[in-house]
Amino acid sequence: TAAGYAAVPALMRSLGAEGAYLAEALAYINVIIFGTGLFVFTFFLNAMLNAVGDTVAFRNVLIAAALVNIVLDLWFVRGGLGIPALGVSGIGLATVLIEAMSVAYLFYRFRSKPLYAARGRLRIDTVLLRELVSQGIPPSANLALMAVGIYIIAYFAAPFGQEVIAAYGIGMRVEQIILMPAVGLNVAVLAIVAQNNGAQRFRRIEETVDRSLFYGGIVSLIGGVLLLAGAETVMALFSDSPEVIREGALYLRVEAFIIFPFIVIFTYVAMLQGIKRPAFIFYISLARQIVAPLIVLGLLAYFGFGVLSVWLGIAGIVVTAALLTRWYARRVFFSMR
Repeated sequence: TAAGYAAVPALMRSLGAEGAYLAEALAYINVIIFGTGLFVFTFFLNAMLNAVGDTVAFRNVLIAAALVNIVLDLWFVRGGLGIPALGVSGIGLATVLIEAMSVAYLFYRFRSKPLYAARGRLRIDTVLLRELVSQGIPPSANLALMAVGIYIIAYFAAPFGQEVIAAYGIGMRVEQIILMPAVGLNVAVLAIVAQNNGAQRFRRIEETVDRSLFYGGIVSLIGGVLLLAGAETVMALFSDSPEVIREGALYLRVEAFIIFPFIVIFTYVAMLQGIKRPAFIFYISLARQIVAPLIVLGLLAYFGFGVLSVWLGIAGIVVTAALLTRWYARRVFFSMR
């Protein structure tokens, strides 16, 4: 939290934010930064509830949060009932309050579990802890590298104007919605592969991966068609700026062709975690999120190519990463059999 609060102004300025634009950005992000601990506790409590078989609690949180967020955003942004109009910072405040509510509810659910009642008898198993850390660091580092990767893309897109940055922010959220079913596939692959890896049922692992790719292909086909046909319509839901809509539609149409490569990456990364070979996740993420974008986008910027080259460059990196991840995961898997 402290590091983020100190670094954010410089990071925002490096993306071209200044004046009123910078003030609005900081008004939002600073509130979010101070709520960082709540996000961590939400993940922490949900992990413990999952460990004892309660996946319903977090489902309830997500549904309730989505509904409450609509109300609080409208209220805090526009003001009323004793609350002044907070503008963009109101959205951040609503997010943090909802996260606090989520933590309170998840803790309430956790208190009813035998694991909570037995907390005084828990002891640290250093051998198991080391193994858990070795399995957990690569995917955790992957999340951190993803955040840095988003910043790198925004940095190279920033010279093309604030409208492009706005379009990228909106487009990325739309893309994440399209990929939500793939996240579900990812969770399923990880759980089923891990179970069958322990049981030495390797044929089931192959079937799980193949089934995930099949359903992922359907998701990517539907999502790709929706993005290609309705890019402007989707963007218009979030902005009335013709330039933002135009730039966002360009981004979404490029992304439509790499939905399936993303699903390939998700599936094989989950498989690698399930067979306890997560180290590759860090290296492919480092290459895909940091090294390759710096090289590819740096060269494109040096030679003065347009904003389309940024999106095409990222698409090329994702496709390459998908092919490498598939090759490596299959190579490791068949060596185990």
